[in-house]
Amino acid sequence: MVSFTIKFDISDAVNKLKSIDVVKVLQDELGKGGDLIMTDAKAVVHVISGDLKASGKVNKHGSTVEGGFDKVYAQIEEDRVGGKYPGPHAYLEPSIDKNGPIIHKNMLDRLERELK
Repeated sequence: MVSFTIKFDISDAVNKLKSIDVVKVLQDELGKGGDLIMTDAKAVVHVISGDLKASGKVNKHGSTVEGGFDKVYAQIEEDRVGGKYPGPHAYLEPSIDKNGPIIHKNMLDRLERELK
């Protein structure tokens, strides 16, 4: 018979995990992610009066982050591709698409830093 044994002392890892609040760490990063999306969306939203841009808000509720723009024409502007000001006007969906992977990476990086 040919065999092997692997032994690994996980007590240090377990103690480190006990010393951090993983949920809190992830919630913090998720909240920062919501802010990142909103900042990016506000940077690219088409501005005439500034009301749409100013209406962008992020609300954080534990493990849920909600954000959006509450002007009645927010969705119309998101979907608009022409008219008086031609060209694509989407601002929120591209910001979500762009920053989703960054948020995910930031969450993993933060956990890694906390575990060192």
